[in-house]
Amino acid sequence: MDQMLEGIIGATAIIDDILIAGRNMEEHDKILKQVVERATKHNLRLNFDKCFVRKAKVAYMGHVITDKGLLPDPAKIQAVVEMPAPQNKEGVRRFLGLVQYLSKFIPNLSQVDAPLRTLLKSDVLFIWEYEQEKSFHELKRLCSTTPVLAFFDVKKPVEIKCDASQEGLGAVLMQEGRVIAYASRSLSESEKRYAQIEKEMLSIVFSTRSFIVIFLGRKLSYITTINR
Repeated sequence: MDQMLEGIIGATAIIDDILIAGRNMEEHDKILKQVVERATKHNLRLNFDKCFVRKAKVAYMGHVITDKGLLPDPAKIQAVVEMPAPQNKEGVRRFLGLVQYLSKFIPNLSQVDAPLRTLLKSDVLFIWEYEQEKSFHELKRLCSTTPVLAFFDVKKPVEIKCDASQEGLGAVLMQEGRVIAYASRSLSESEKRYAQIEKEMLSIVFSTRSFIVIFLGRKLSYITTINR
């Protein structure tokens, strides 16, 4: 599929799903014509019933792409919201796996899900208490109120806000006050023993590695609070 679309700017594909995007209707239709001609040349049949043309919003590979930004697939959110409280470690692992799929939409995820991740440690018994219940419901709330992520613009300045807590690292990539993506991870046991200034510097390294594919080759600003 990638070879078939090679050279057509504005058209991309993942497996057998083709996405076409243009800055206006004229550009969109031009790209669409190129894709149809290329498909015809390669004897590829397109199912018209599965084609959505000239839409301002379309579901694509677990996300909803709109003219305003990126949203998670409502089916993914519904799966998290309807999931019952875990009864064992495997249930916790399944729930966190679903939540992880939405991680780019959730700020400070590693801090919120810390009580649940603790249950996955081999030397910790599964005991569902207040902290786990609180974390469970807060994650459901965050998943059901996810923000619209803005699309990255190569022409706009880039800003990264990052921070470190006792449990994890958090970062957010922004442009002109709008969120592009969130990222977070938990701290290892050895990292938890770092001085706070070391944790804050670690958050800068983590955020850089998380978003480097997006801003590689560009100047950017970091915003963090380093306590001495």
